Amino acid sequence: MPTLETLFHHRWGVPTLSLLARERGARLVRLTRALGASAGACRQTLDALIELGLVIPNPGYGHPLRPEYILTRAGGALTGPAERFEAIASELEHAELVRRKWSMPTLHAIGAGPERFTDIRGRLERVTDRTLSGALVGLEGAGLVTRSVYTQRPVRTLYAPSRAGEVLQAALRELASA
Repeated sequence: MPTLETLFHHRWGVPTLSLLARERGARLVRLTRALGASAGACRQTLDALIELGLVIPNPGYGHPLRPEYILTRAGGALTGPAERFEAIASELEHAELVRRKWSMPTLHAIGAGPERFTDIRGRLERVTDRTLSGALVGLEGAGLVTRSVYTQRPVRTLYAPSRAGEVLQAALRELASA
């Protein structure tokens, strides 16, 4: 089962799953046009999704009306949550932020309540301090996370999801549990 880190490793992973579900498969040219991504980015994303076992090249491909790539059963299980996530993400003012590699795994790692930086980092496998800090700054700037600094000794900084962040977190939880 893929983790959120692996699903969001390529910025077009979740949108590709959603598009393949909606169109019951697609060719590379259709994917690049619909996503607004380069052919190279789409190929890398498809290769990653194939490696995760979510997408396969269509074994019956060759007929002009057949799609080049289709979902596997595991990929099909993620399509409902992926489509709901994409619908919510497309309504955001900062939709570009959702496509960044660590933004959504970071938002998911924050959980329901205020969390310290080290707690969030502990929930993410391969994130560096610098990358996590950048993701938190971006999420705060987009209004998806609130940051509270307590000046007592020692100084504590806590991160919590905003209302908009909680809506995205619900979609992320559904995606992670599918």
